[in-house]
Amino acid sequence: MSVLIVHNYYKERGGEDNVFENEYKILKSAGFNVSKLDIHNNQIISLKDKLLLAIKLFYNSNFIKKLKKIINKKKIKIVIIHNYFPLISIFSYFYLKSKGIKIYQVIHNYRFLCSKGIFFRDGKICNICNKNKLFGFFFKCYKNSYLFSFALYLFQILTINNKYWIKNIDGFIFLSEFQKDIFNNTKIPENKKLLKHNFINQTKIELNQRNKFYLFIGRISEEKGILRLIDLWPSQNNLKLIICGEGPLKNDLNIKIKKRKNIENLGFKKSIEILTLKKNATCIIFSSLWYEVFPLSIIECIYNGLPILIANNPNIRRIYPELNNNFYFDINNKKAFLKKLENISNIQKKELNNTYKKIINRYSEKNLIKFYKEKIIDQ
Repeated sequence: MSVLIVHNYYKERGGEDNVFENEYKILKSAGFNVSKLDIHNNQIISLKDKLLLAIKLFYNSNFIKKLKKIINKKKIKIVIIHNYFPLISIFSYFYLKSKGIKIYQVIHNYRFLCSKGIFFRDGKICNICNKNKLFGFFFKCYKNSYLFSFALYLFQILTINNKYWIKNIDGFIFLSEFQKDIFNNTKIPENKKLLKHNFINQTKIELNQRNKFYLFIGRISEEKGILRLIDLWPSQNNLKLIICGEGPLKNDLNIKIKKRKNIENLGFKKSIEILTLKKNATCIIFSSLWYEVFPLSIIECIYNGLPILIANNPNIRRIYPELNNNFYFDINNKKAFLKKLENISNIQKKELNNTYKKIINRYSEKNLIKFYKEKIIDQ
């Protein structure tokens, strides 16, 4: 059966892009008859482009032409949509259903429920849109604009709040139980909720002797908790923190660490450079404050036997129940954090591998292939 995987790339590359690309490669190599179609937000440049977004959320003629072409050429029977926002448009779903094509929507974030897509505002978790999605408009949550926020509000009303749109979707693919539970108050019926975890797809790295530095890799933004991590970080010179990443709080970060001799911001680094840092790091720090859906960076560290320390997060704890309290820290407790650093630094390789083993087996490529065969292709 011919399958099409569709994805809307953001301007800043992220985990969703990796999942889309890796799933396509794995399914192709496993013998599935699969094609891909993507569109990129880098085409949104001028003010006119940005204003047209309010229309393209609902109907994007350029994308529809490409979609029709590949549907007819490849005789597509199943479409799996990863990120749909903002260029794939609502009309695409109705067009696919009019052709009798099965549609599966992968839920990578919370955009259907929250204008920001991350349930995070003003430095803390925000669930106010669960009461009324108009709050996203009132607070200008999308692009800090009333116009764009209202367009997104209409998009939500016409999709996740619309039983006719939901009827057109054959299955909603969630990445974690926690995420699936958040959608319990929507009109999605239980028999359309599917669970597919992210997976491991990389070559193992050879670790060097762990040096006395800790590593943060990620977007320099409020929800990633990087500024809170700086406030928490001890002043001892032997506890060095290296930061790799770009984002809107880059200048704030540089000002904050200007006089901190044991913290260094390297900015953006290529994959090969990050790999070298990982090989030598004592531990990788994850300080996210929002409901991370299923971060690839954590599963990659686990696969490679890298010690990790994670800010308390209810979703992450449910994804990795094997990780005990030694792997988590309270971002508001500076005294306890120092002890956590000491504990994770002294953890033995054997203990680490025993803990990680079950996790690695659960999130393997073979389970991904099994999911697509049993839940999508053979249905």
